[in-house]
Amino acid sequence: MTQAVDRVPPKKATASAPGLFDIGAQHSLREVVNEARAAELLSRATVDWDEVVHVRLSGKSLTLDGAQHICTHGLGRVPSGRIEHADLSDVIASRPEQEAKLVLACLAEALVPHGPTIHTLDLSDNALGLKGIDAIAPLILASRRTLQHLQINNNGLEQRAALQISVLMTGGDADGVGAATTVLRRFHTFNNLLESAGARELSHLLRLSPDLTDLRFSSTRVGAEGAQHIADAIVQSGAQLHRLDLADNSLLPEGIAHVAKALRSQSSLTHLNLGATAAGDEGVEAICSALLESRAPISHLDLSCNEITAEGSVPLAKLIVSLSETLVELKLAENELGSEGAARLADAIRECTRLQLLDLSVNEIAQSGACRMAGKLPESLERLELNGNLISADGLTALTDSLPAGCVLGDMDMNDEDYDEEEEAESDGDADEPEAEDDSAIDAVAAQMDHVHVS
Repeated sequence: MTQAVDRVPPKKATASAPGLFDIGAQHSLREVVNEARAAELLSRATVDWDEVVHVRLSGKSLTLDGAQHICTHGLGRVPSGRIEHADLSDVIASRPEQEAKLVLACLAEALVPHGPTIHTLDLSDNALGLKGIDAIAPLILASRRTLQHLQINNNGLEQRAALQISVLMTGGDADGVGAATTVLRRFHTFNNLLESAGARELSHLLRLSPDLTDLRFSSTRVGAEGAQHIADAIVQSGAQLHRLDLADNSLLPEGIAHVAKALRSQSSLTHLNLGATAAGDEGVEAICSALLESRAPISHLDLSCNEITAEGSVPLAKLIVSLSETLVELKLAENELGSEGAARLADAIRECTRLQLLDLSVNEIAQSGACRMAGKLPESLERLELNGNLISADGLTALTDSLPAGCVLGDMDMNDEDYDEEEEAESDGDADEPEAEDDSAIDAVAAQMDHVHVS
């Protein structure tokens, strides 16, 4: 097990709500909590232990004796079968490996009596790895029949840990024998080391989760093969997703094709994030075609950082027109749409009556694109992001003067106002023309050849 890194900001403290035990309610700053500090925090807690249903231990680095004190004098006072939500995220930061495992095991043991009632479990930001999953395993086993929301983000999980999670959640063996369906509705895994092999192992869990509506599988080093495992599992489960996030994985057009196949049956999807998946124009066309077929009421669409060119804007514009009554946020930053692509999208977007955010940052958009966008943005738009483009001062003026009332243009500090679009076009034209032959040089060579005598 690798040690956790102190990079997750502590959650802001709030007044204790009825039924909530929050270890950081009185002191939200990150700190090491040993036995003495645990006793102090518990003494300040205004909690009716008989009514506790939500436990939040997040943002504190628990020593073993600190965890034991909390479990004995805090969690141990809650009647069995009461706790429904358990937030154990970020509880072992900076602890040595052996102690970290014992802390997790201690917390698991204290919460096992509540397994049949726990439906939300957050284990994120603990650098768990397989050893950590093994330490917390009794809690997952005890709650697997009721667990609806499971978050395991930023935990250093790889293939073996993924297999263990599937086995624990489904009750089957490594081959899936004896596995049973789950009641999972939300499953989030972000910033892990799963790769396609780990996606294959977790696909067993996804396949047996027909109630799943929210799936996050982002920044997990998954490739095209892993995308196929995930997509096939979604189809085979019969789940109707509302949210799907596969961002920051090198799925490539090949993997995106499998995702698109799964999306054809996802008619309830509202949030789709495929940013930074190396989709390209080919992948974007497949996604747009699938969403048009499913008629999903997409409200939030993120296709940022996918090398989409003006060619890819054609199917994208068709999709946007079909989403005119549902689209709220459209993120297309860090692509290669250019002025032509931006203008085409503006024509489609003008009919989007609910659109609030449009992000076209870093898209090689110049003055002509900005001018063609002017006057075409919907009245509902609240924020427009265009930083990192090539829009001249005149182009910016034309665009800002036509912004809908109440719409804010984001920072433009990275925009290149000095870019000369006409000069660039002339330069490109010159480069495309073949070099003219020097007739005088040719004539001189011919004259010399006239004096050459072959014996």
